[in-house]
Amino acid sequence: MKIMCYVFSAMVVLPSSSCCSDMRQLNEPERPSKIQGWDELHIGDTVIAGIFLLNKGESTDNGNIGIRLVETYAGKCGLFKEPEYPQAKLQFYRVSNQKILCEPIFFRGAIMTLKPPVCEADLEWTGIEINDINSKDKWIVFNLRE
Repeated sequence: MKIMCYVFSAMVVLPSSSCCSDMRQLNEPERPSKIQGWDELHIGDTVIAGIFLLNKGESTDNGNIGIRLVETYAGKCGLFKEPEYPQAKLQFYRVSNQKILCEPIFFRGAIMTLKPPVCEADLEWTGIEINDINSKDKWIVFNLRE
């Protein structure tokens, strides 16, 4: 009976510990050495307005609309739970008057629309892809889609 108890315990603990060991890789990806910035890129029918890396508090803009990294949130893993991927809050604002247009939260690996209900404001881009989020060092890599 003790053997069955040990086997059952191992069957429960090992899968969850695997998730948690993978979570460190998700929360702390390696920082890219070079990022494209506002150079437009065409991949098939997809037009990418640029690829960006922002540290917490930093922003980038195209002269009209700015994007600022407000916060990053670590992914989590728990026993009998689906893993939660790292997330980041981005603030989209109008450059001319600094008016905040929206502050959505995105998760790592997401390709999401920037149209309602994600962002009620009319932005110049239709979508965003979140390439990486480092919740320890507080940075994000993303690209904007036209």
